Amino acid sequence: MLIRQRNVMSILINKLNEIYVKNGIIDRTVTIDEIKDLAKQFIKNPDNDPKLPEIVDFDMEGYGNVQTTVQHIFSLQYDRATSAAVWCDVRYELQKAYNEVRDELCIGKYGKDYDNCSDSEQSFARGMYPMKISEAQPKSYDAEGNRIETEVRSAAISLQQAETNTVNKDLRIMVYENPAWLSVSTVLFDNENGQDVFKRETGHKRIRLEDLNDYIDQAISDGMKIRYVRLEINSDVLMGVISDLKETIRHRMLLNVIQEGYSE
Repeated sequence: MLIRQRNVMSILINKLNEIYVKNGIIDRTVTIDEIKDLAKQFIKNPDNDPKLPEIVDFDMEGYGNVQTTVQHIFSLQYDRATSAAVWCDVRYELQKAYNEVRDELCIGKYGKDYDNCSDSEQSFARGMYPMKISEAQPKSYDAEGNRIETEVRSAAISLQQAETNTVNKDLRIMVYENPAWLSVSTVLFDNENGQDVFKRETGHKRIRLEDLNDYIDQAISDGMKIRYVRLEINSDVLMGVISDLKETIRHRMLLNVIQEGYSE
């Protein structure tokens, strides 16, 4: 599908951790504090600006015809030397932007914020403003500004996603050093009334990134059935490491990556 340029907001984080934003009305470096408001303006296009995402008729299943900027998309790109902390900060500001535009919609339509709406009302808000963030593979550049092709360390072996059951298991991976050392463990949850309740954490092990495939092989041969992978990233880790790690997870396990955050 052809994506019109007005529907794209590009966000580039370079190796110096400078944030560059480009859409129909802005083309410059910005501070992290500007991201949320710029994103909200882009998502909503409240004045129907022809340089911002198109407001189109959209047939939302279960709700009929609505007008919204459903075709908008954020294109997030970073250098392999970008700090994971800055990347997480940008993702967090985008998440806050979506939370606020959905809140504002719910307050205007239902008289209450998103968290206090019914499941159906929340579904409508998400349909009006769906989260659309595309991440490109990171790039590296030499001293002359020429792109350096880098090899992603991952194994393209597909495994079936485990079915969820009464006890859910998440694989927790903490990335806390450069070069990449990982602390891996299994987090178990009980399912109580449809909600996950933490039970215990087991199997702590310290491994290198290049040993993650072997760890996954052993875990699966031992009968581990994993639902999600949770990443916790130390603030001094670089995005090249995180990109390699996420590619390995996606290729090996076909699982969702959730709770991307960092610690000081």
